[in-house]
Amino acid sequence: MKIRVFDADYWYRVGHDIGDNNSFWKEATVQRAYVDKYHRILLDVKFMDGRESRGHFATGIKIR
Repeated sequence: MKIRVFDADYWYRVGHDIGDNNSFWKEATVQRAYVDKYHRILLDVKFMDGRESRGHFATGIKIR
């Protein structure tokens, strides 16, 4: 499934908030969905550039 995820690594490199943070939402593919010990739904994703990111909160994604 294709989704849009906030790319915190890119956000840190740019220097955090730039006013309009929409450019930090990047397309990614869900690799795995799971529930943590606090009953939160988390996602492991793979960005289009090949980077992988683990533990994104499912409430903080955008369905493409």
